[in-house]
Amino acid sequence: AHHDVVLHLHTKRSAHSSHLAEWLPFLLDCLLPSPGGVNAILEAFASTPRLGMVSPSHFPSLGAATNWGPNRALAEVLTWGAGWPRLPDNGRLVSLAGSMFWARSSALVPLQELRIPLAAFDDTYAPDGTVAHAVECLLGVSCEAAGLQQLVVGRADGLRPLRVEDLRKQRRFRS
Repeated sequence: AHHDVVLHLHTKRSAHSSHLAEWLPFLLDCLLPSPGGVNAILEAFASTPRLGMVSPSHFPSLGAATNWGPNRALAEVLTWGAGWPRLPDNGRLVSLAGSMFWARSSALVPLQELRIPLAAFDDTYAPDGTVAHAVECLLGVSCEAAGLQQLVVGRADGLRPLRVEDLRKQRRFRS
């Protein structure tokens, strides 16, 4: 809350599946593509007040994990009566699988206002269908509930730094 824009990163260990071994480098390449790419992301926030979140594109090895799956029912319970917009259908859900992103702090306020108690998060590992997975799905929806837009960025192509113009070309992003 003390910062206008934040970057959320963590260790992203997915030891349960060898096909997810490259997930962390993929997420970091999307969110920290180069010094120029980071500057482009920060410039996009500075020049576009309605930009609430920059999230990484879908990691190909996840398959259908960008759908609600068993998390929708949990998300419905978590947001019930909180004044959130109707939860998007699978085709419209921009799930932040991996829970790493850049965000304007105000994009996270609707999620914070849910006041989900820490006790609701189980320490037992499960690949899906937990409160933590439901919250992960709600990250982008929180941005929408705050009246802001989400921008999805892909892995840097390595040939040149990401630029603000590259960000503006994306169909989900409007100034």
